[in-house]
Amino acid sequence: MATMEGLREIVKEGYKKWAEENEKTASELRAISEAAKEMTEEEIKQYYEELQFKYFTASFLKTSLNMYEKMQEETQENIQNEE
Repeated sequence: MATMEGLREIVKEGYKKWAEENEKTASELRAISEAAKEMTEEEIKQYYEELQFKYFTASFLKTSLNMYEKMQEETQENIQNEE
């Protein structure tokens, strides 16, 4: 069973990782903001469209992976039920 100190360490490490990820995201957003100051309106629109496409692609792939994993689980359950 985990001790209170062990749980504190887990929470501390989780928070540290979360803070690092947020700082990375904040740094990326600051860099994008600085770059956007020098972009034309057309370049900004194109960049936004690319981001939308990347988000759509990532979302589609995640959904597809989830469906594939669920089908694998169901297939495995069916095999076990038949045995």
